[in-house]
Amino acid sequence: MRNSLVILVVSLLLSACSNKPGIKSPKGYQTHDGIIYYSYGYPNMPFVIEGADATSFKSLDTVNAYAKDKQHVYFAGKVIKNADPVSFEFLEKPYYTRDKDNVYLSGSYFCSDAKNFTFLGKYYCRNSQEVFRPIGTGDLVSEDAAHFKILKEEAGYDYAIDSKFAYINGIKIKEANPSTFSVLGGGFTKDNAHVFFETDAIPVSNNRFFKVLVGSYSTDGKYVFYKTSWLKDLGLENLKVLNLEKACICDDKNAYVGNVKIKEPNLQPAREGKGAVDCTEEYIVYE
Repeated sequence: MRNSLVILVVSLLLSACSNKPGIKSPKGYQTHDGIIYYSYGYPNMPFVIEGADATSFKSLDTVNAYAKDKQHVYFAGKVIKNADPVSFEFLEKPYYTRDKDNVYLSGSYFCSDAKNFTFLGKYYCRNSQEVFRPIGTGDLVSEDAAHFKILKEEAGYDYAIDSKFAYINGIKIKEANPSTFSVLGGGFTKDNAHVFFETDAIPVSNNRFFKVLVGSYSTDGKYVFYKTSWLKDLGLENLKVLNLEKACICDDKNAYVGNVKIKEPNLQPAREGKGAVDCTEEYIVYE
């Protein structure tokens, strides 16, 4: 144990004296004796960037993640494959870059047609052919960029259409007709034949009278729904949400938590105007 400690201390002292990158070196790119290193992790784990040209090498950003030399562009010490160092540039959103041919995200190829690449709204981006809603390395949403349109962005949801499909959060609503598609909000949408919650149709009896009640609750004027589930033993008369966060709702006779009916609930406190602090399939805990 003592010998190991001595060896560690000596190694640290030698590293400090030689200025060669070690565990106490700053993170990022460093040059020592014509060799380029990249340090990362905790404690730092410097490694040599093989083939990097020290005479033309330079860091490109304040966080020391990007760099280039006369032949390559680097991200976190790794070569960005096929990136052109002469035309390489940063875009307005973090970790998006491009050169004369391609767009890159976090140092990986993202898409081609770089000259036509733009951002759309908060979450989307496109080139002349494709639309993406990047999650991680990016998800392809539409191959109809010319007709893609964002309809609305709100907390938790965004809605869009192209000539063939409607989308919520970049996911196709397969049954939706984009030519009659409209946004109700809170994850609810509709077209001329359907009403949807997120990507699925709600089994309404008549979508002409559909309206959102509160949160994920809705009605078609006859029935009550939670998301896409029909709460068949609830009526509209004396309907009360006991706890919106817990998805607890009742009328004068029955109560549900989510889409599950609560067994023999005590509803007298609800009739007296009390809300719930907790709901399960077995009971309701009132304020």
